[in-house]
Amino acid sequence: MLTIRTQQIERLDAHFQNKLIEAIRQHVAMHLPDEYAHQLATDQHSTTIRQSLDVARRYGLTTDANLTIFTDFWLVYGSDFPSNSEWAMAILTDDSLREDEKTEQLRSHLDTYLTEAEPKP
Repeated sequence: MLTIRTQQIERLDAHFQNKLIEAIRQHVAMHLPDEYAHQLATDQHSTTIRQSLDVARRYGLTTDANLTIFTDFWLVYGSDFPSNSEWAMAILTDDSLREDEKTEQLRSHLDTYLTEAEPKP
């Protein structure tokens, strides 16, 4: 019989958390303005990303992909996201939605906003 101690589980969790944080850093460096990438690269303890992950998990987001999407919104809209956005709160607190549906609706809302904000000819 194999026994896994609490300390071992905590170390595994920390390892996977650090891998996720590094993946998000790389994602940000590729997809968001340089100032974000620079800020995250110089943040020794990845405070910004850790905070966004903690908040995302409170809304039921658990997969790496969904946590990354939420972090994108956190970085673009600010550290008071989603509480500063009624539309985001409505989506994230809707218990009838699965987590993938929540992030898809966040993206859809942003796509609609950006499409409507484009100058009309």
